[in-house]
Amino acid sequence: MWIDRTAPPSPAWPRPRSNHAMAYDPDRRRLVLFGGAAMDGPERLDDLWEYDGAAGTWTARPRGQAPWPPSLYGHQMVYDPGRRRMVIPGGATTFGHVSETWELAADTGAWALRAATGTRPMNVSAYALAFDAGRAKVVMFGGWNNDAGSSSADLWEWDGASGTWTPRRRPDGAPWPAPRSNAVLAYDPARAGIVMFGGIDNQGRCFDDTWLLQDGRWTSLPRPATAPTGRSNHAMAFETGTARGYVFGGACQGMPIDELWTWSTGGNQWQRVARAPGAPWPAARASFTFVFDEARGRAVLFGGMTLVPDGAQNARQLWEYVVR
Repeated sequence: MWIDRTAPPSPAWPRPRSNHAMAYDPDRRRLVLFGGAAMDGPERLDDLWEYDGAAGTWTARPRGQAPWPPSLYGHQMVYDPGRRRMVIPGGATTFGHVSETWELAADTGAWALRAATGTRPMNVSAYALAFDAGRAKVVMFGGWNNDAGSSSADLWEWDGASGTWTPRRRPDGAPWPAPRSNAVLAYDPARAGIVMFGGIDNQGRCFDDTWLLQDGRWTSLPRPATAPTGRSNHAMAFETGTARGYVFGGACQGMPIDELWTWSTGGNQWQRVARAPGAPWPAARASFTFVFDEARGRAVLFGGMTLVPDGAQNARQLWEYVVR
């Protein structure tokens, strides 16, 4: 079931936003939120927040004199548990795209701008990002390449220990996803690989395909008879304990979606979660965050864009989907 945990407006709550980034810190049992595009004003945001789901409270992390990322939107963030760092590559700003790699020591709130060696992804936003726990690498695919003015099919890996970005090339004749932006990636521990669903191309075509990435090689998974329609700007909260993903929302051709689907890695099976009459349910939205809180067995949704008159209000909502 869904639970609306939105509190009344107050300084102790993040501003309404979309195109922000959020990731779960299992060591501290906190959700960490950074940046986004304000929905109650024209600003791009650079604020850092933590959500304590057990208490239902947000805490703003103060900005000191140390380095701090620029105001970003269209970025993603993942947690590297071995190094206890949040990682944000690239993203967009009011003045253009950036090719920087930022890391946050979540326990101290200190940011560091990593000086990556060799090549690196250049000026990309709306990419998909996941942490490959089996190989201790951050995996980045696709996105909008601002230099080329088109969607990308580039695959990159970040090794935080060495500070190195490595491009993974397509093997001759091997399957490879089409260029896209605003897809989702998640690590699948059962298959020791990265799963990807959806996205959108330059012509506005929404993808409905599911792919599996294992050590630089993509496999296109068969589409079951029952599966979500094509979409972009959606989000997947992945429960590692059961190897099950929860996909909510997104949009296609300007129409936001309010569907919730589960994906089971074992049988590559999709199942739509039925909405009970009168039960609480988040409004259709896109460009939000949806992250699994492993300690509490809940998928946490925050913010996003809707087409209803109270869009700014919806963009500050916090919902939790109770799994266990």
